[in-house]
Amino acid sequence: MLTKEICNLSTQEKLNLVQDLWDDILQHPGSVGLSEEQKRQLDSEYKEYLKDPKEGRPWKSIKDDILGQL
Repeated sequence: MLTKEICNLSTQEKLNLVQDLWDDILQHPGSVGLSEEQKRQLDSEYKEYLKDPKEGRPWKSIKDDILGQL
């Protein structure tokens, strides 16, 4: 069984496998769907944004703040 084979891999081999899997998923982004809960959350967030588009901060600003704290 594949699961047993994966369990027998070294940590580095497992990390390489995970990276290969993510790379493959990125080649087919449309195949990953959102759950109904995720769709509702996005709709809710978008409605809040539409109420006041100037509210909030750009992603780059937030990311820079986070990276500056590391």
